[in-house]
Amino acid sequence: MKKLKNVYPEAIFPHGYLVIGTLNSAGSATDLGVFIGLDRHGRGEGMPTDEMSESLKKSIGDPRFISGTMTHELMHFQQNYRDPREGGVLRAVIEEGVCDFLTDLVTGKPSEGIRQRYLKEHEAEILEDFRKEMNGTDLSKWMCNGSVGGRPADLGYTLGSEICRSYYELAADKKKALYDLLNTGDFVSLVRNSKYKTTIESK
Repeated sequence: MKKLKNVYPEAIFPHGYLVIGTLNSAGSATDLGVFIGLDRHGRGEGMPTDEMSESLKKSIGDPRFISGTMTHELMHFQQNYRDPREGGVLRAVIEEGVCDFLTDLVTGKPSEGIRQRYLKEHEAEILEDFRKEMNGTDLSKWMCNGSVGGRPADLGYTLGSEICRSYYELAADKKKALYDLLNTGDFVSLVRNSKYKTTIESK
């Protein structure tokens, strides 16, 4: 939080709550504050899984992930978008991707895992799908999903994070770049000014 305030002076800090839920959410940002579902961070030896679906078994996180989830949800409180488009794949991918990227930035611990590896190995295919679907509203390939066609779940988070990371790294003014990422009125401009601009220019 101190690092966030340093790089983004406009940052606000709501109350945070650690709660026992119904295995339906690892974390969420509401008007009351940030809520972290401890039940979704309860992976450990001897964890009962008999009544869980296969996707749920895979999605239960390690308790060490709590700080990362809390930081991700905190970033949602900083967002104040003015883009007139409601919903849609592009907005969702950027909205969640910003939070993942800023979590990496302020913790100094870049995310590394199956989604990052898959995106790197299948980048051309994924970007082509994104180009076709970014203006639609079907999120089934991108987030709030299980594995789709061999792709890892929630791949949109990682794609969005990489778009935002590229936008930030290419920007001459880093503080303005952070402001843009959290307050943009034009999601397309973020993509256009990143290394992923071909997804816009080829449309």
